Amino acid sequence: MKRPSFQFYPGDWRRDSALQSCSLVARGMWIEVMCVMHECIPYGKLSVNGQPMTIEQLARIVGESATVTRRIMDELEHAGVFSRDDQGVVFSRRMVKDGHISDVRSAAGKLGGNPDLLKQNDKQNASKTQANAEQSPTPSSSASSSSSKAKSTTGTADAGAGQGATKAENCPQAQIIALYHELLPELPPAREWPEANAAQLRARWRSTPERQSLDWWRKFFGYVHESDFLMGRKTDFQASLGWLVKASNFAKVVNGNYENRGNA
Repeated sequence: MKRPSFQFYPGDWRRDSALQSCSLVARGMWIEVMCVMHECIPYGKLSVNGQPMTIEQLARIVGESATVTRRIMDELEHAGVFSRDDQGVVFSRRMVKDGHISDVRSAAGKLGGNPDLLKQNDKQNASKTQANAEQSPTPSSSASSSSSKAKSTTGTADAGAGQGATKAENCPQAQIIALYHELLPELPPAREWPEANAAQLRARWRSTPERQSLDWWRKFFGYVHESDFLMGRKTDFQASLGWLVKASNFAKVVNGNYENRGNA
């Protein structure tokens, strides 16, 4: 279904140093280009029939000469306002990400919600059913009752410890990978996830209690998205999920080694 609108955040627009370094004419052109990309397929990419849109085609759409259009687009590209994919197609990083999130949410809605969460709920319900079935019958004598109470108290403590251990052990790999794809669609996809990578991710999940939360990983990927170096906006390097969860790389990321540095 065609999207009737796209999200525009004035605060983000004003805080985008790359965009604000461009001329007023270039910023106006970028608004026009965003409107064109809103109508393109794939969403957020400047393409026609699966091919990169040419400067001449774009010039005709925006009503400007090819010479002026090329000069303005060169200014925007030099400032790092947009990116190009492997085929050289110009795309808006924000629009591609928003489009991907919209598609994921739409697909999840058609399936009745997040399939990973539904599976998780099914497993939890099955565990509760099994636990209820395995409960001991109520003892009839006072002696048995006292013994049962002692066992119950011990069992409760053990269960509490077990729940904490389970949270640390059960790293939701699939959900974290899904978050990575949702929030960082510009980075290399994790189509294959070997055990070596899975072990690294489990270790990062277990390292601190606050990291045993999908919300923490959502914020972590959002933090990664702000780094020009990790996203490959300034160099040919792009971080992958396997690279991000390696112990040494992960430590550098969370310590702020790859944060953007303002020009003096």
